[in-house]
Amino acid sequence: MNVPYLLQNQYFKNDASTQEHTAQLDYTNPINSIHSIETGIKYIFRRSKSDGKYYLADKTGEYKYDQDMSTQYDHKQDILAAYLGYQLKYKNSVERREFAMSIHLWMRIIKIRMRSLMLSLMIWFHP
Repeated sequence: MNVPYLLQNQYFKNDASTQEHTAQLDYTNPINSIHSIETGIKYIFRRSKSDGKYYLADKTGEYKYDQDMSTQYDHKQDILAAYLGYQLKYKNSVERREFAMSIHLWMRIIKIRMRSLMLSLMIWFHP
């Protein structure tokens, strides 16, 4: 079989993880039989990491770490949301709700390395 490229004795080892944690607090206060207010806050933390190591065998068959082919990635994301609501119930059949919500997102890509390209980035995003 004729292969148009050189096959190499190699292997790739990846140590990767993903974490997500959420905290939420909600509060409702009925003012009287027809009026109530509610509020809440939510926080989400996410982190993804990957450390991929690429190894090539030399002429003796010993595997050597190849930094140019290896990859690293570290990403953090924080999301904070808050809301305030008002509810009106009229004659047990008509209901009206009004809500206001604010969401903020912070993303940080700490390190990316792929094929000898090393970047350190800090990204802040507020919608």
